[in-house]
Amino acid sequence: MELFIKILNGQPFEHPILGDNFRQAFPHIDVNNLPPDFAKFIRVDEPIVGVYQIADGPTYEWDNNVVKDVWTIREMTEEEKENKNIILTTTILERIETLKDISRSIINNAENTLLVEEFTKYLNLLDHYKVLDPSNPQIPILPKFDENGNLLSNNSQGNPPNVVG
Repeated sequence: MELFIKILNGQPFEHPILGDNFRQAFPHIDVNNLPPDFAKFIRVDEPIVGVYQIADGPTYEWDNNVVKDVWTIREMTEEEKENKNIILTTTILERIETLKDISRSIINNAENTLLVEEFTKYLNLLDHYKVLDPSNPQIPILPKFDENGNLLSNNSQGNPPNVVG
């Protein structure tokens, strides 16, 4: 994406302008030879941060002869961590309730006793689940089925993957 930004007193001013819009607004300016009151701009995606980090920004800063987005990653304050944990815990508990509803529905509609047994065990795990670490909830895994529709126990051994060497 081609972008430009206005420069005022040697510093980036306001927000970047798309190349096509820039050419329409300033048809007399050669984008390959910009005057000192404009610069090329490079958009930098917001960085991926950890659970208890925040990406502040962006600010617009010079990097050689272009202006770029600059992000600052910081650790959350204790208050921010507490609020994040409340949000995470609420989301986890909502997910647990959804998994319980799915399990009850399967148990109530199953014609296969193995299916009822596995989902009853799974529902029991969910009923006793506690959120110990909201950043790593370790929610019990929903029982799975193989390609033939057979129930796979979360505790049974599987086969190694078919690896082509």
